Amino acid sequence: DRTGAGARITDDPGSYLPEMPAIFHPFTFGGRIFAVDSNEPARAWWSNIEDPLGWPVNNTKLFEEISKDGLTGFFALNGILYAGTTDALHAMRGDFRTALGTSIDLVADFGMVSQRTVQVFGHTAVLLSEDGFVAYDGSSKKDIGGQLGALVSPKQELGFDYQFPRAATAAVQYACSTGLRKRGWYCCALESTTDGVNDLWFFLD
Repeated sequence: DRTGAGARITDDPGSYLPEMPAIFHPFTFGGRIFAVDSNEPARAWWSNIEDPLGWPVNNTKLFEEISKDGLTGFFALNGILYAGTTDALHAMRGDFRTALGTSIDLVADFGMVSQRTVQVFGHTAVLLSEDGFVAYDGSSKKDIGGQLGALVSPKQELGFDYQFPRAATAAVQYACSTGLRKRGWYCCALESTTDGVNDLWFFLD
């Protein structure tokens, strides 16, 4: 039985949070919702399986020694859940029933600036890292910035080989991407500044 948004009453009320935690970057994987703690961005939470309103107190993991910006989101590739920061990717494995049954392994020394830039095509994920757009297959990456076509605002003078600058990572707050998986077509929209307007569009076909 549940009362209120996100609240749950069980025979053992101590096993669940009294209400849904404050979270962002939600991502669904294996029947659970994974998300980043809004107050502690280096911490991940995940819900009970097939129960988005149930959040066990032990379903949480702290990513230690990661960038101060915390987790930038999640994506799934080849049946594995990845949690990203701006400078690394971590694989989360296990049954996810508790934190004890879940492992975190550093698998890549590059990261993603936002999960909103990730699109998966078969066995490859296309995403935006601090060094530019990359394709990742779970074991290695390929820089693809030079393959992207850029449609920019008239005020911008950027070539087709534009690489996303490290200094502008704050400008991805409103980033969004989409893809036609049958064609392998990828599109990502970004801000050239921090004014909240996505005036940079990148395409890969």
